[in-house]
Amino acid sequence: MQAVTVSFALLSCLRRRFNPLLLLLALTALVAGPEAIAQDKPAPADSSASGAKANSDLGTPFGVVYRLTGEVSALRGSDQSAHALHLGDVTYVGDIIRTGPDAEAVLKTNDAGMIGIRANTEFLAERFSATAKDSDRMTLRIIAGSLRVISGWIGRLHHENYAIRTPAATIGVRGTDHEPYVLAAERAAGTPYEVGSYDKVNSGRTVMTNARGEQEIAAGQVGFARGSNASGMQTRGLMTLLLPKLLDRIPDFYVGGHFEGDLDEYSKQADSTSAEKYKQQQSAPAPVSSCDPRDIAKDWIGRYDKAVAAQNAESVLALFADDATVDAIVREAEGKLTTMTFSRQEFASSTTQALRDLKNFSQRRLTLEAVAMPGENAAACARVYIKSEVLEQGKQSGKPYRFESQEEFVLEQRAGAWRAVHAVVTEH
Repeated sequence: MQAVTVSFALLSCLRRRFNPLLLLLALTALVAGPEAIAQDKPAPADSSASGAKANSDLGTPFGVVYRLTGEVSALRGSDQSAHALHLGDVTYVGDIIRTGPDAEAVLKTNDAGMIGIRANTEFLAERFSATAKDSDRMTLRIIAGSLRVISGWIGRLHHENYAIRTPAATIGVRGTDHEPYVLAAERAAGTPYEVGSYDKVNSGRTVMTNARGEQEIAAGQVGFARGSNASGMQTRGLMTLLLPKLLDRIPDFYVGGHFEGDLDEYSKQADSTSAEKYKQQQSAPAPVSSCDPRDIAKDWIGRYDKAVAAQNAESVLALFADDATVDAIVREAEGKLTTMTFSRQEFASSTTQALRDLKNFSQRRLTLEAVAMPGENAAACARVYIKSEVLEQGKQSGKPYRFESQEEFVLEQRAGAWRAVHAVVTEH
């Protein structure tokens, strides 16, 4: 693997103050080239119930961690290895999200929805596509515990493609803020509540369905479907007990979480917010129908260089994917490599100041090469690899710098636009 070597001048800048303009060129810095980058992201496991048919949504970005407290992890890949989640992290279709006994999180889904994840919960997005088309879909599976789900545009505009599956029932929505709850035997023990699946509707309505029938649930109501341990009953009288039904009161295990205020506020504006996001998605540039890597590279690099020269932090950030992380590997005077890692939030919050500190900045690109990533073809592509030699100079925080470097980027189609998802800079 190729490491990033940073000159003494750049190292001194990094030590004085985090410089995101320079560090954004070291995004996921252990990248050696297009082949290595293609292997970087682990493939999520297919945790769907059927498992027989390949799930084309696996690995699709699902949502971003918006709020978090305690230990929250995502089980990912064929080996289901656990990855601790942090604020700003992206979750993917196929990830099993797990919270501990004192942990909670909130995800912003890519269709402008919101999901509050309670303590002691496991769930995953089995299917998800949010492209502002009739094929948009979302299927969640709750393994244990409870969610508060404020549906985005899929639940409001394409509710026929939206489902929440539990061990005892499937829940459909009609533009809804609701709280599905899977009560397992160990948590039901010693309480007046039965094992099964519950759903409390705060606004909108849901439909709870199992093999015996269905029950519509309106705002202010709670539906219930018994667990499968009673499925062996055969007489009609007992089978009737297995139909989903409405409860006469809200169970007392429904209590607000750490982030209830945030969810309450979002619920009030969810309709308008999701409608606006849907419009924006519809008006996003259409994906390219053919692949000319050099033209794509020239356009993206041109916009990137223009944004930097204009010291426009917002335009710089817009060219990078939300799930980009920032790693800088710097070489100390004695040759020891030191790695510094920054979250997307740190990167975003510091970029404006860093660009403001740049004076007399100029750069000249000496070379520009571009090829389609492995697996793409000349007819159409979703990923492009760029390599460029560049000469830069100027003043940062009042101190002059000048260096030549090799920059490498992987661009990926995200919602019809090209975004950098990986980059590496090697100082000459």
